[in-house]
Amino acid sequence: VLTGFNSRYENGRARFQLFAAQTEESRSTEEIPGNGTALLFRLDNAPIIANSEIVELLVRDRENPGLVLTAERLSRFGDYNIDSISGELSFAEPVPSFDEELNPIFVRVTYDQESGGEEYLVAGARAHFQATDALSVGASITDDASPVEGATLAGGYIAWQPHDATTVTAGAAQVIHNDGSESGNAQRISVEHRWGENNRRATSLTAARAEDGFTKSDTGIAAGRTELRFEHRERLSPTLQGRVEATHSESLQSEDLRSSIGATFDKSFANWTLRGGARNITQRNSNESDSFTTAIVGAERRFQIGDRNASVNAEYEQDVSNIDRNRLSFGSRVQLLDHLHFNTQYERQSGIYDLSSFGQDTTQSLVAGFESDIIDNTRLYSEYRMRGGIDGRTLATASGIRGNY
Repeated sequence: VLTGFNSRYENGRARFQLFAAQTEESRSTEEIPGNGTALLFRLDNAPIIANSEIVELLVRDRENPGLVLTAERLSRFGDYNIDSISGELSFAEPVPSFDEELNPIFVRVTYDQESGGEEYLVAGARAHFQATDALSVGASITDDASPVEGATLAGGYIAWQPHDATTVTAGAAQVIHNDGSESGNAQRISVEHRWGENNRRATSLTAARAEDGFTKSDTGIAAGRTELRFEHRERLSPTLQGRVEATHSESLQSEDLRSSIGATFDKSFANWTLRGGARNITQRNSNESDSFTTAIVGAERRFQIGDRNASVNAEYEQDVSNIDRNRLSFGSRVQLLDHLHFNTQYERQSGIYDLSSFGQDTTQSLVAGFESDIIDNTRLYSEYRMRGGIDGRTLATASGIRGNY
């Protein structure tokens, strides 16, 4: 969010961009855990520069804490409102603590603050080239001459999609700090592939690594971590589906590590689906290490309430060598109207996901909410317009509904 110079050239296959701005404001980022409400959020470093914020909704992998699974950009006035003086932040809808898979959800807010110092230059360049219909490459460099947190960020990426069923993306970046502190590199690669008749098999792999000096808080990986996530799903028969999943999360700053690999199988018949499987989990910190194997059983029952569909499910995971280490979850999905569902998911676990406690702590999670697809191809939007209005106003917003019918 800068007021300055921006130039862009595009010819269909290539895109180039140059930008520069003089500013005296400092940039800050905060991550606030979702709390299940729409109102109880506040920035710690308020006041902020009015209209400078970027608000995103992040979902982080519960087994790879340094890895961002999804990041959704929110719109001012349509999705949220913010008081730039007090830092109070409110949303149009409640922000849950977890998603349906019980991955933690965060609100990330990036904003400007008055620094009271001299003006400094922020400038950069970006380039993107569509080499073929399946291959595109790009690079960027940004130099931030801030006297407090100034740094140069440079990186490049490649995206390859040889056909609809395969996507490969890879990127690398480097941060060089102006104050001479440790620089850092980061790399990330993601591969997704579906094959077989009717896409009966699907495989995905994400690997990422960021050195300690890669202190960019608005990227998809935390500094000083290595993250790996692998998943393979396969329909073995019309009623049997298998899944193999492996994760690895390791700190580069300490000895903290967590790895897991497991397989589950779902068998469907009539109105039932039964699940069975096992996995091995290894975890380590500076004081101790542990490795254990768990057994997994579960069931789902589908039924009708009047003419509405409903289902309930339950799953239990138990360490085969330690009776105190286990996980229990259950949930439901109820159709209230033709396009409206109510979902719940509850989990209680002891030692399955807690690296720091090694089985000493018990945690509970509950997700409940409504899901609707009542209006297809439609979205709410909010546009923000700054300076240049013919009526002399400096700030304006436009909110509404946009769709294709």
